This record gives sequence, structure tokens and C-alpha cells, in this order.
Amino acid sequence: MSESDIAPGYYYLDTEQKDKDPKVLRKEKLMLWVASNCNDTSWARRDFVQELQTYLPIDTYGLCGHLDCPRSEKECWEMRGQYKFHLALENSQCPEYITEKLWFNSLAVGTVPIVFGAPKADYERLTPPHSFIHLDDFKTVQEFIDYIHLLDRDQQKYLEYFSWRRLGHVMKGSTMLTNHTADNGKILCFIIRTLLIKSLFPEMYQWQARHPVFYDWWYGMCREDTQKTRIMDIDVTMKTDIAV
Repeated sequence: MSESDIAPGYYYLDTEQKDKDPKVLRKEKLMLWVASNCNDTSWARRDFVQELQTYLPIDTYGLCGHLDCPRSEKECWEMRGQYKFHLALENSQCPEYITEKLWFNSLAVGTVPIVFGAPKADYERLTPPHSFIHLDDFKTVQEFIDYIHLLDRDQQKYLEYFSWRRLGHVMKGSTMLTNHTADNGKILCFIIRTLLIKSLFPEMYQWQARHPVFYDWWYGMCREDTQKTRIMDIDVTMKTDIAV
């Protein structure tokens, strides 16, 4: 994303829409996980969630879970908002790979995302401040459980994860093409102006691809040597069945 000239992303924080007094409804349920990709992941995500379920009450939805979201989009949205935490666990461990699991399924509905996938530094740079919990912050499962229980008991401490709402409002990335400003103008105007300038003054603005071979760049981002094999003290290595 940071290597793109124009990168709307999944969602973004629109700082023109601020909530001076963000209100969070009291929640009766602790944690949920929503997923439809059960096995085609770079790490043992489903096994990890099942391990956490031995310590915490986690409701699971989608093809990988045992519960169904209400058919109505509005009802499904409201159902997710009843939970304090959402396991926003990405399929892959890739730089800057932060999807709707954090933005739409967590921040937009009013629950705190517990994240894993991209490095913590990427989340800090690309998402609202103090809006998520990264699993890399915990050395053991017990540390994680203790922290979740602390937030569950301490409403004031839990609400600190919503203070970012005073800074802006979560918007879909596609709206950046019409709403968001860049270089004091609409992004579409910014694109056209850039193309015109580079066409009129080619000697000053020569086109040069940052990554001439897109395939090598795209498939080289998630290198095997950077993949974590343990989260806290849980092994998340994908198991391979070997026929004997």
C-alpha cells in the first residue's frame, strides 16, 4: 500500500467527520470470530482459535464457525456490535495486509479488534491510534487472557479503545475517489493533473515502474522466512497430513 502512488485501501479514517462524545453501547458478550476461509491460510488460524476457546468464551460465525449471522445486513451488523472483542485474524502474515476484518467487522461496528497478520508497526501506521490489540504484545496465552479479563472488568479502560472516534469516522476506501482530498483537490483531479503534467513535461517526469516485474514483487512480500510459527506460546505451524 505504501508503495502505491494512489492507494485508497479497504477503509480509512475520515478526519472531517468527528465525534466529540463517542458513545459505546454496553455489551453482554465477550468475543467473536467470523471466517469463511478455514484451511487455505499461511498459518494454523482455525486451530489457534480453537485453542483460545479452551480459555475464553468465543462465538464463531461463518463457514469456520458454529453460528450463523442474521440474514438481514442490519441485524448482522447489530449482532457483531454486541461483542466487546473481535478476533480480526488475517489469512496471511504479509506487510500492510490489513483487511475488512479490522475496519468493517470491528471498528465500524463498534467492537475492539484483536489482530494478527501484518506487523504491529503497520497497524500503528495505518489504523486509528489505540484502536486495536495486537497478539504480538503477549508472550503467553495467560498474559493475553489476563488482559482481556482486565478490560472486561474495567469499563473505563475498555472505552479507551474508542477514544480514536474523536479524531474521525471510518469510511470505505472507495469513497476516497469522491470524498477524500489529496494535494488540495479530489483524488481523481489529482490523478488527471499528474497525468497531464507528466505528458506535457516528459523530460521532467519520466515514467519509471517501481516494480517492473509485478509478479516478483507481489509474491515476494510474504516470504516464508518472515512467517511466525508461534503466537504467544501456541504453535501455529500448518500441519501437513502424511500418508503412511
